[in-house]
Amino acid sequence: MKFQLLFFIVLSFLWTGCTSNAFSKFHIATQKQRAFANLQISKISSGYKTAGTISAIYLNNIIPNKYKRKEYFYVILYLKNQGRFSFALNGNKAIKIQSLEQNNIYNNLLPISGHWHHLYLVIFNHVDDEHLKLLVRYLTYHSYVLRYLKNQ
Repeated sequence: MKFQLLFFIVLSFLWTGCTSNAFSKFHIATQKQRAFANLQISKISSGYKTAGTISAIYLNNIIPNKYKRKEYFYVILYLKNQGRFSFALNGNKAIKIQSLEQNNIYNNLLPISGHWHHLYLVIFNHVDDEHLKLLVRYLTYHSYVLRYLKNQ
């Protein structure tokens, strides 16, 4: 009887100690949470043919104190073949497409490994509309519209 009581007491200490410590270790940083909430992914296709994929994060919602005056996107682009591509936000062309190295300041938001994709910082003029529609065009292909809501 004493052995069973001692066993249950030890077991309860282990259970309560492990659960409180284990779950506290799985905290995700607020910026990373917002990055995943603002991540949109689309195929770049024409009909049934797929030419690649695009993944994009709207940075203004992630780091609002840094990205204010223009619209900033961190873009991960994979294209099967190299070629000219362009970005449009609510019908307006990008004012700057900056190629980024594999190790860049945005890797903490969305860690990417491998060399089959290209990373870009894409900048657009300020858009007054709260609803943003990002589109990439590549040759005769295009992505589905990636939709973002400001201040989310």
